[in-house]
Amino acid sequence: MNERTGRFALASLAAFFGAVLILLGAGACEAVRREKTVALTFDDGPHGEKTLELLKVLSDDRVKASFFVVGKQVAFNRQVLRRIRDMGHTIANHSYTHPNLTELSPAAARDEYAACSELIRDVTGQTPRFCRPPGGRTNAAVERAGREAGLQTVYWTVNSRDYTDLPPEEIARKVAGLVRPGGVVLLHGGVTATIEALPAIIRDLRKKGYRFVTLDELFPAPESHKAGIRRRGGSDS
Repeated sequence: MNERTGRFALASLAAFFGAVLILLGAGACEAVRREKTVALTFDDGPHGEKTLELLKVLSDDRVKASFFVVGKQVAFNRQVLRRIRDMGHTIANHSYTHPNLTELSPAAARDEYAACSELIRDVTGQTPRFCRPPGGRTNAAVERAGREAGLQTVYWTVNSRDYTDLPPEEIARKVAGLVRPGGVVLLHGGVTATIEALPAIIRDLRKKGYRFVTLDELFPAPESHKAGIRRRGGSDS
């Protein structure tokens, strides 16, 4: 099996089993991964008041997280994005219009990422390092689009499935039960049940000895700033 075939085989296993960890290129910081650390990631925002509610929970519990933002959402919630920045959370790229990138041409997929990064820079003065394709839908062209846009693609190891109308207690139970050291949790900041579940998620993981980190801590920037695919488990976003 050559390297290219091996990568696609691993990606297929990840999509099928939903908990396979993929590391291509440089992996997570080994010192951080050896600890009981976990990165909470929130997709699809910012969502105005809902995101402000979420930020208050994180602030009250002294937790830093990572936000994969959509450009068209940022356009209507610039102050909220600046609030995310000011609170020390990682801001990452979730495309500009949230399309299925696998259905776009390679150039159009790259432009989705580039437009979102440009708006993030305009609003916050920061250049994002990470991206995640909407829905986790990917192929070789989408992965290449991320690299060409100067981004590292980060998926997840735990899918909360909070977008399936689960009650808050079920979301909290699922996340706490599936997290492993160095894990990346997929959540959605516009879901009321997620915001309601968040205090229990934080409490339960802390009881298990976990420390919350951002993606910048989990994946420190290498000197070469090489882009590559980092983690994946499950699908949908």
